[in-house]
Amino acid sequence: MEIAIASFRKSLPQWCCPSLQSDGAISVEEISHPLMADAIPNDFVLKKGVVLTGANASGKSTFMKAVAINVILAQTINTCVAKNMKMPAIQVMTSMALRDDVLQGESYYMREIKYLKRMLDELKTGEPMLFVIDEILKGTNTGERLVASNAILSYMVQKQGFLLIATHDLELVYALKNRYDTYYFDSQVHEKDIVFPYKIRRGIVGKTNAIDLMELLDFPEEITDQARREVGKR
Repeated sequence: MEIAIASFRKSLPQWCCPSLQSDGAISVEEISHPLMADAIPNDFVLKKGVVLTGANASGKSTFMKAVAINVILAQTINTCVAKNMKMPAIQVMTSMALRDDVLQGESYYMREIKYLKRMLDELKTGEPMLFVIDEILKGTNTGERLVASNAILSYMVQKQGFLLIATHDLELVYALKNRYDTYYFDSQVHEKDIVFPYKIRRGIVGKTNAIDLMELLDFPEEITDQARREVGKR
């Protein structure tokens, strides 16, 4: 086991031993995903709850996985893929990359709410936790998704633990901005290409790129032009 850990450390461009503390925030300097070649490192502080926004493919999910994985690595092999990492001892629960289950007869939405119910049950134990949720309740309609997500996340942030949430619903982000810190990942359009800096920033994303990506894949102009007109009416 020690040889495996030493080999893993040697394979990394940068690593550190975490500083475990009794309480306080999760604070990382130059964190990255251990499986990403040439990963872009990021600095980040999670005091209680954070909502991430950003364009499609901008790096939200990969960053969330990097944080969750490094929290686990810190407490198992005393190794973090970062320059520095400080954190309390915590467990990790995630709701990411879910699928429906044909064999069990469960829809995507049913799988989602079961994962969320497990998290709510864990909150009752009082154990320190990191909850990571990617695109909360995306398996249901917009109206109910917004009000239910707001209710769930407002409830969870009042309890013990940390929350790292990603969403495309800006209405939800603004509803939660007094309870959660906000960060975002950006994208930049350059002629026939979209560039992703993969750097996390404070605040709320100011633009989206869904239609830009459709244009890059040569969708018919009738589709993209109509989509832009409809967006402009909102």
